[in-house]
Amino acid sequence: MNNEEIKNLIKNSIIFSSIDNLDINNAKYHYNSSYKNASNICKYGILSLKDLNKYGLRNDSEETLKKLDDISSHANGINLVSLSVVGLDDLYKDELVYDPYELDVVDFLVSNDINARRYSINYGNEYLCNESISNKYIKSLDIRLLKYIQSNKCNLNDLIDYYNYLIDISKTLLDTNIPIRESSYDSIELNKKVLANKTYIKL
Repeated sequence: MNNEEIKNLIKNSIIFSSIDNLDINNAKYHYNSSYKNASNICKYGILSLKDLNKYGLRNDSEETLKKLDDISSHANGINLVSLSVVGLDDLYKDELVYDPYELDVVDFLVSNDINARRYSINYGNEYLCNESISNKYIKSLDIRLLKYIQSNKCNLNDLIDYYNYLIDISKTLLDTNIPIRESSYDSIELNKKVLANKTYIKL
């Protein structure tokens, strides 16, 4: 297949697996992840650096963890999780704002029910949670592959990786209530079972 054929295959796979527009309620917070790491977040939740090491998903030395636990240089320390909130109306004119709607990441929507406090030193819309966040608080997993395909940012090798990881994510989420949404234009829910049965693309 040539480049355009691959793009069309991925585009059509997403469009033809769509179910309906889906609104998510009670989800104030955003957490971004790479496509590669998204399946682990679906399994274990959004983990602090300490818990990532505990579950063997990272292997930092004690010395590294000690350095990263200094919140004066690393806002999250090793026990905190950083989230963002959109739509705040009390930001200063030149304050940095974290944009959770990047095209090349997965955006996890997190329930209002977690305990998080505002921490605007890094970003005006940043919130910190004092502990890892269980996957039961994940309300949705949002992708924006349709917009990515049409953007100047689109890299074919990356696109294929994102799509193959999306298949893995769908398999991971099959037995959960967490929906996958394509949110490039409208928030369309995707059929996880259909996506989980797609064939991986290889160049």
